[in-house]
Amino acid sequence: MAATQEREIALFWHYESAPLPVSVSPADAAKALQAAVSRFGQRIEMRRVYVDPYKSGRPADPSGLDSSGFDLVHTPARNTSSTLDKKLIVDVQMQEPNASLRPSIAAKEA
Repeated sequence: MAATQEREIALFWHYESAPLPVSVSPADAAKALQAAVSRFGQRIEMRRVYVDPYKSGRPADPSGLDSSGFDLVHTPARNTSSTLDKKLIVDVQMQEPNASLRPSIAAKEA
């Protein structure tokens, strides 16, 4: 039986849309996320959490998120509420800029 190879993935978290419940610590969230993806043979290579530090509501725990392996991306709104969304989308696209080219490159090499 061949060994399965782990795939690396990146996690982009829009904190405003999905804040941690009061009963869940950032460390517990990090462990749960890793356990969830490891069942599919994947490993989280990068964890980014996007927060607007000036928004009301339950604030993020910056030191807890940082010590749990999350990179905090502070994205305060600039005359529009979609600043955070736009930053997240650009970061996702820049994470793997050549992903769409891989199948065609592999086909040409074969």
